[in-house]
Amino acid sequence: MNKIIVSGILALTVFAMAASSAAAQYGGEQPQSRTFLVDKKVLDPRNNKFVDNLAIEQYKFLPNQDVWYRIEIKNNRNHELVNIIGKDVLPAGMQFVSGDGVYDPSTNTVTVTIDKIAANSSRFWDIKARFVTGKGGQISGTSCMNNYAEARKDGEMMADYAKVCVSNIVTGK
Repeated sequence: MNKIIVSGILALTVFAMAASSAAAQYGGEQPQSRTFLVDKKVLDPRNNKFVDNLAIEQYKFLPNQDVWYRIEIKNNRNHELVNIIGKDVLPAGMQFVSGDGVYDPSTNTVTVTIDKIAANSSRFWDIKARFVTGKGGQISGTSCMNNYAEARKDGEMMADYAKVCVSNIVTGK
């Protein structure tokens, strides 16, 4: 009987730890003990609201269609944070169109330097990108990809992803 109880407690503990880790990785809440948090979202063209992910059954972008991303860096501390470096790494098949930050085409990365974030406040930056076709960005059929963003401050790094899908297959919808 004791073995069953201990096994059950162990299983619940492992499940809770896995759920907590998965929530942060897939756009959920991140632990509040961090100095800052990163939250990456994508604009849903159906309702013009930023969401954590757009799964294949929710929406498929077309080649050359603009995709808007919003990255939030939230200061969880009671004091100002200074000199935070944020990066958005666009996946292969996407190109930067416009937005905040400096774009490096050799790494397909947009970098921003945030001078300061007030205590218990957030700073946002927006990026417009698009799926490309042709040389170096051929889209065939339907595929989904994660767009990665991170922020770094004094050796601490936080990151988040936003999933989007693209299809060059036109249906009757």
